[in-house]
Amino acid sequence: MAQAFVERHVRAKRPRTAQEVERLLQHDVLPVWRGRRLSTLTKADTHRLLDPLVDRAPVLANRVLSTLKTFGRWAVERGVIERSPFEGVRQPAEEQTRDRTLDDEEIAALMKALRSEGYPLDPLVELLLRLGARRTEIAEMTWKELDIEAGLWTLPKERSKNKQQHVLPLPDIVVGILRGLPRFPASPWVFTYDGAGPVRSFQEPKKRLDRAMAAELGGPVKAWTMHDLRRTAASRMAELQIAPHVVERVLNHRSGTIKGVAAVYNRYDYRVEQLAALEAWSTRLAEIASGVPAATRRPPRSPPSGPKSIT
Repeated sequence: MAQAFVERHVRAKRPRTAQEVERLLQHDVLPVWRGRRLSTLTKADTHRLLDPLVDRAPVLANRVLSTLKTFGRWAVERGVIERSPFEGVRQPAEEQTRDRTLDDEEIAALMKALRSEGYPLDPLVELLLRLGARRTEIAEMTWKELDIEAGLWTLPKERSKNKQQHVLPLPDIVVGILRGLPRFPASPWVFTYDGAGPVRSFQEPKKRLDRAMAAELGGPVKAWTMHDLRRTAASRMAELQIAPHVVERVLNHRSGTIKGVAAVYNRYDYRVEQLAALEAWSTRLAEIASGVPAATRRPPRSPPSGPKSIT
């Protein structure tokens, strides 16, 4: 039944989350409930499943419950059960909005740690930090989305969280990184281990990065996630006096500073300003990584008038 839920509901309606939902079920639910019929489960069973997760990883416990509630509603709708055993179970752990960003020493240590990883993790994580994009947006990037000559990355609406196409001008150093990447014959993926699919697993590489960073810093590294690199990029661009609405455009946020009537009528894409912001952040990142301030700041190139079409 769980596999049918993943295939018929999650993959069909929420394909971006399918892998994570399947991982939660396989790793945190089925080992405990394997062999049990959904109709025999109770709220007490749900709490017994969640309690150890709350002790170990509170946020994970919340995600598991959210998945189970969706599963239960799907099963009720299909007539498999009369009532979901998960409804009425409260979120087991409180969550706080994350505000973690990496400081200069941590950024420098991360950049050095990445060099020991090589392709595909090294350039993938570096682009996360340089562009402030979401992990899946970079990890599942395809060559078709890139116009290297024009220095543009067009994220199609199908892969965008807000379901809107996002055209991002790329700073010179990112263009150089992309030019130097290996290509697997007939593979669409920019970041891949074997050409058969994009990079999906980050757990073990992240552990290696943490160990390498700790060795460089001379002590344990405060917990951080790949998404914290997006927050770090946004915060550092703000420190560089980049206007908030420009930072939002870089991040592909469309519901922030420019709202209401202004959001309806303001169709300017701020491409010149986005490129200037990313070039300024690249310059600052180079200073952080090397520990040497840039003597002069090269003015950013002018972006082209339009993106390469994607078919």
